[in-house]
Amino acid sequence: MAGEERARSGALNLTGRDSAGTTNQPWETAMNKLLLPAMLSACTLLAAPAYAADAAAGKALAEESCADCHGDDGAGDADYPGIAGMSVDKFTKAMQEYQNGTRTKSAKMTKEAKKLSAAQVADLAAYYSKLK
Repeated sequence: MAGEERARSGALNLTGRDSAGTTNQPWETAMNKLLLPAMLSACTLLAAPAYAADAAAGKALAEESCADCHGDDGAGDADYPGIAGMSVDKFTKAMQEYQNGTRTKSAKMTKEAKKLSAAQVADLAAYYSKLK
């Protein structure tokens, strides 16, 4: 009978939960507040590509895929923009926009960008960011 009274009064049992299944432990609430941001951060890190860009590979790819329009030095001309010295972030963003269709300035550029893997984009970005 004493156990039933404790259960009805909301006293915690051995599992740390009352008869309704809720907990009144302040440490558990604090832990839950920290757990979600930690899990989201971990997922973000895991979702990011783990590829170290190779500027030499980017140069080789640029010579066969990009130089016809942007020039050997990436300076461009009156018809094609210069990409030499472009930051890695800006270059990568532009290529991703061509790949996903949000940037549509050039059908040829869209076609070429869609042929590239994420690793190839990273290589090209590393190469062009080093040019001046």
